[in-house]
Amino acid sequence: IIIKYTIKNEEKYILILERLLSEFFGFYKFRQGQIEILINTLNGNNTIGILTTSGGKSLIYQYASLMQPKITIVVDPIVSLINDQYSKIVNQFDITRVKKITYENSLSPRYIIEQIYDDFPILVFSTPERFQDALFRDWLIAQSINSNIGLIVLDEVHCLSEWGHDFRIAYLMLSHTINTYCSNFQYLGLTATAAINVIKDLQVELGIYEKENIVFSRKLQRDNLTFRIYNSKSYVEMNDFLSNILERNYFNENYTFKLPNDDPKGTIVFFKEKDTLMTKYYEFSSKYPNEIAFYYGDNKEQQDAFMNNNKTLLFSTKAFGMGIDKPNVRATVHFG
Repeated sequence: IIIKYTIKNEEKYILILERLLSEFFGFYKFRQGQIEILINTLNGNNTIGILTTSGGKSLIYQYASLMQPKITIVVDPIVSLINDQYSKIVNQFDITRVKKITYENSLSPRYIIEQIYDDFPILVFSTPERFQDALFRDWLIAQSINSNIGLIVLDEVHCLSEWGHDFRIAYLMLSHTINTYCSNFQYLGLTATAAINVIKDLQVELGIYEKENIVFSRKLQRDNLTFRIYNSKSYVEMNDFLSNILERNYFNENYTFKLPNDDPKGTIVFFKEKDTLMTKYYEFSSKYPNEIAFYYGDNKEQQDAFMNNNKTLLFSTKAFGMGIDKPNVRATVHFG
């Protein structure tokens, strides 16, 4: 049985939730927009929550998972996001009954799935592709028979619409697969970027039609962000621009994007293709061998070097970035 609370957005209830927030996570106040999504979820409603970037979406499902005596499954679009969230939960919040099922593990995904049959974890992290795996589906069925699944979280839920229609078949089939192999569960979709058409699509995919279950943060605008677009007439000109901006703003004695080691600041340069990424990485790392990390989806040691501030400039494909919790990133460059 899923526990359905009866919580109102009133001071006496919020004080109780904040007391638990302090006990669970060491924070004393919720960020703007968190409490409304959390209350709607704890009250047993299938929910689509839209909260600004860095607004604390991950904490919402982490909190909700601890309020249910059941398993919470978190579906993330990229492995780097799974690694980041897993590390934070285990190392920062000391929640140890957590499993992640990725090909990055030294243990095979099959072995980990076999493990979770016995471990009854609080949280299980997965990519959408795992739902196509027969062994994982068998595990879902077994847990559903025993009513062990409480919450299925679709992190960066806009991918269910945008990526599914464009190029990622696992997302196109995800809600159908979940509804086929799971029962007696609750949906929570979280995103910072959902256009009106995407929200309408998500409502159909997840069967969430009630207006009150689409919960927006009151403010989505980010006043601290500045965007600049530079038009180039050729690849050579674009390449020269990248060199110039990094030489001018990164590799100089004033070091715009980096402070001393006790207060480092990071920069990410995104590339469309792995080949372009590695070409530029070798070009710049030959000059600055100790500064640059690279990431394209299956090299976790490079991700860790950047996340731990051992290297403060990351060259990456879009396999890195979405949802990553790294508060000291001060600039991103999108090459092409």
